Amino acid sequence: MSQSSPTSALLSGEVERLLAGLTFPLRHAVRSRVLGQHRSPLAGSSIEFSEHKEYSPGDDLRRVNWKAYGRLDRFYIKQTIQEASAAAVIFLDTSASMASAGDEGVPKLRCAAELAAALAWVLLHQGDQVGMLSADGAGGFEWISPHRHPSHYHRLVGAMADMVAPAGRLDREVRGVPAALAEGLRLADIERWHDATLLVISDFLFPFDELLTALDRLRHRNNRAWLFHVIHPEEYAPTLEGGVPDWSRPARGSFPYKDICRFRSPETGVSVRADPRMVRREYLSRFKEFLGELRRRAAGSGITYMPISTAEPADRFLVRTLRGG
Repeated sequence: MSQSSPTSALLSGEVERLLAGLTFPLRHAVRSRVLGQHRSPLAGSSIEFSEHKEYSPGDDLRRVNWKAYGRLDRFYIKQTIQEASAAAVIFLDTSASMASAGDEGVPKLRCAAELAAALAWVLLHQGDQVGMLSADGAGGFEWISPHRHPSHYHRLVGAMADMVAPAGRLDREVRGVPAALAEGLRLADIERWHDATLLVISDFLFPFDELLTALDRLRHRNNRAWLFHVIHPEEYAPTLEGGVPDWSRPARGSFPYKDICRFRSPETGVSVRADPRMVRREYLSRFKEFLGELRRRAAGSGITYMPISTAEPADRFLVRTLRGG
């Protein structure tokens, strides 16, 4: 694996050994009409014609409908029903706060991109379709349609690697990330989604009610969502119990500032001067409440919530999570 490849830029050299054999629970039974490892509830023989889809790079040319090409001058692929492939779309929050790395450490956006790359690796290796949507909260979008061909991984990871560079600006748009996610889902033709999983990777520094509203349209069509909450240790660090983070108790290193300084919001540019020693206790109490509220609200909407610290390598976090550690 060359050092200049998108894969090595985001994942550690031993990622294949760490992730090999892991599976991500998208769904027990799906209605997708693309070949994969999940059992489908749809009727049909083992190899039965289902429908056509427009050709994408990497599709099997042996399944091109040449009669349709002769009539329409466009390439379409014949799809069959055998076992179903689930569809997952990874949403990356690329707003300005995600470029934050504190005084030292891994930027939240890099941690998010590493996690997204590890998720894509696992999902594609278990035969599922993976797509990607990113939004910066200020009108910028990138959409890559779900696909299951192994070569699709390099396209996804290449796009993720391009996002890691800090934006170098403030997002002053009042509509923010939730509205951008809703708009991105509309552009991604969400109305056609069924039995899909949306994997949201963000620091969630925006009104959570708006996010739940944006996700609500997904749930009505038998879709589901996972929320991966990226947190920098200087914001809040969990106490470790046997190597497993306990997010209900902040570690001693949380909010480590000691001298009077100015804190600035990367999203709005608003700043405030404060003595960290005077506000630390109240700050950590409120951040703990913030985490608990996110978890409760997600659970109430049937959404899986998982916090992740930038201090833990994303691939190891995924291994620990999928193995139940």
